[in-house]
Amino acid sequence: MRLLSVTRLRVRSLRFLVPFLRLAFASAHGASPHREAMPRLAHWCDEASVSHRSDEAEEWDSWPGAASRLQQLGRLSRVNQPLTDQARGRIVIT
Repeated sequence: MRLLSVTRLRVRSLRFLVPFLRLAFASAHGASPHREAMPRLAHWCDEASVSHRSDEAEEWDSWPGAASRLQQLGRLSRVNQPLTDQARGRIVIT
């Protein structure tokens, strides 16, 4: 059984984009920056949400399917300066 995860982050300022991308690319190339990045996401982002599912499916959802699942079953992650929708407990996919 696999664990599939959909994470949606909105970086609140371009000045946070470079350090965010550095850690994202390091992760994609086999490094393990997760422990380094997670404490910073609350400062870097103004929207954050995540959804997990265990599945035997052979293929990932399309983005519309994953976005729908995120809105229905996802949970918000803590951010220091949330936008209005995040503060009201809503996951909005645009």
